[in-house]
Amino acid sequence: MAEKSTSKVIDLERISDGLKTVRWDQYKIKQFTYKGLLFKIHSNSNLQKVRFVLDNHGWLQVRIHPSITWGNILGAVIRNYSWCQQQVQNVVARYDQVAYYMQRSRTYTDGGIIYIWGMPFFLKIDKDCSQNDIVLSPARQVMAALQPKGTTRFAPRFYALSRCGYLNAQTLHSIPLIVNGRPVLPKHSLWADLKPLYYEDDNKVLHNLYLRVFLSSLNQIVHNWANNSILNTRILTAPEQAMVNEITRFYFKLHCAKDINFDTLIAAGKSAEGAAMPLWRAIETGSSSSNKNTDRFQNDPLACSTLDELAEVDQISSFFGLDLWQNNAFKLGIREQNQPITLSRPPHIDYNALPHNEALLELLWQRGIYALPNSEDAKLAAQYGVYQDLSQYEATLVTTNGVEIDPCLAMVGYLPNDTSYANVDPKKLSLDEVIGLSTHSFPMFLSQSLINERIKQEAIPYFHKTLVRPGILHVQVKGSCMPSEDTVRDMLLRFAEKELRAAADNFFKHIKSEYVRVFLTCTEYMDMPTMLWFDNLDIRKMKPLGQYRYEPPYGEIRLNRSLVHYPINVMASVILHELCHIPFCNHGKSFSNMLSLFGPGADNVTDSIIRLGLISLD
Repeated sequence: MAEKSTSKVIDLERISDGLKTVRWDQYKIKQFTYKGLLFKIHSNSNLQKVRFVLDNHGWLQVRIHPSITWGNILGAVIRNYSWCQQQVQNVVARYDQVAYYMQRSRTYTDGGIIYIWGMPFFLKIDKDCSQNDIVLSPARQVMAALQPKGTTRFAPRFYALSRCGYLNAQTLHSIPLIVNGRPVLPKHSLWADLKPLYYEDDNKVLHNLYLRVFLSSLNQIVHNWANNSILNTRILTAPEQAMVNEITRFYFKLHCAKDINFDTLIAAGKSAEGAAMPLWRAIETGSSSSNKNTDRFQNDPLACSTLDELAEVDQISSFFGLDLWQNNAFKLGIREQNQPITLSRPPHIDYNALPHNEALLELLWQRGIYALPNSEDAKLAAQYGVYQDLSQYEATLVTTNGVEIDPCLAMVGYLPNDTSYANVDPKKLSLDEVIGLSTHSFPMFLSQSLINERIKQEAIPYFHKTLVRPGILHVQVKGSCMPSEDTVRDMLLRFAEKELRAAADNFFKHIKSEYVRVFLTCTEYMDMPTMLWFDNLDIRKMKPLGQYRYEPPYGEIRLNRSLVHYPINVMASVILHELCHIPFCNHGKSFSNMLSLFGPGADNVTDSIIRLGLISLD
């Protein structure tokens, strides 16, 4: 028998023959590696066979009977290794690789990565302070910028890191591009054919559905850029739904202006679907990145433009790995003689006020950036004097304050798909914002339903990813000695509970009157028990995301403290679900009807957590 190790992780490929005959309950190691994969062990005396699962946080878990031998565990891992490897590859493909591995290797020491409200923060430990405290410095959105060749500090590094998969390509191509100080939407957000999207209003005035969304999105980007906030606009990630939202919002206001009930919702949905019907084909196939336009819009302004650059980038790429700190130590791909570029402030343009012809020229210029040089679209842009020759430009990353950053620092932040809440401080939600997280999501819920019927959606429709420079989570510790990991972890757990409680208390403060209103609306359609209200809110470590318990004379809603690591609408959707359990203890039809009125799509949001798989502090 091998000597019992004090290590928390063993390599299953290198265990001795003696250890193979030892039962797990005689040598309880909770984690092991095998051919580069990390496994966690969960024992259960009711299990007869070894089971492999990918848990909610994206970890490979081996479920075993406590009396199984290490040799049998090894045999089961060998037989199931291909499946386990495929699961990890699927997770890595779905997330930014750096964020994924940084979360897996996280320690509670200086330089770790922690997610708070869906955004990453560097852990910085300051000792010898007057008192124990935690302070957050906010994360900053990252934008891509094109600058004249040779003027940037980090362009070669950017190309190398994006080429070797360090930067998630899908996320990189879904952020605004800044060209000559003006924002450009991603290629998939630009429409090639506008003709089917024209319509007349009641006054016989001609409008274009896409141009409305296009100009509003540019306005929102410029406004948020000026305020150093997240560049939140749905068109960056879901342009089709952004347009269907416009249609649905109009009919929702028309039918539901005074009252929201099942009849008005059905009427709004049918009217929106009828209005969208003539536009579906244009909405579904009109994007510049759709299959029918692949021969026109293949230019990638974020890629290397010459073979010489490509060879240099390949040489640099081979030195980079997924260790954030190791990459920061490299000087490769950095032009040290250059200072980081600083962009000018965003343009003072009210895009919504642009005349129709100027709006078309703006779209023509942006489409020309992605158009192949000799394509009809490039020639059309040149004909109107708006074609941009980008052959002498290079790409780099900047934050919303316009300063170029090392692309090693660009990580993924997870935002709600309804990005109007991306910048909301959860502890300071206003009444309108609280209600917006519940009842005002009807137009989006209806448009999502229409979209799902016709357009194939991604696996995780309720969140989107954006590149950010992580914020800093300062852990200030009293005393001159560096604190242990356990001390830091305990501080962070208390901090997470404090953040969640403050946000949830604020939500409850505003939502009670809205809950009563919806409850009374439900009484018109179903028999409702006497309404019970709660006086207690409990934040704790537990398996469910939320729970409602009634122990006379009080009702109590319990929240999982891990919710602090997800976007704000996750907490809101859990609370809405539990509110609907106050009158209904089960998940029957009455419960579903009330939830559909109070928070449509709330359960879809919470279900997507399992697929998103962010790691909690627990």
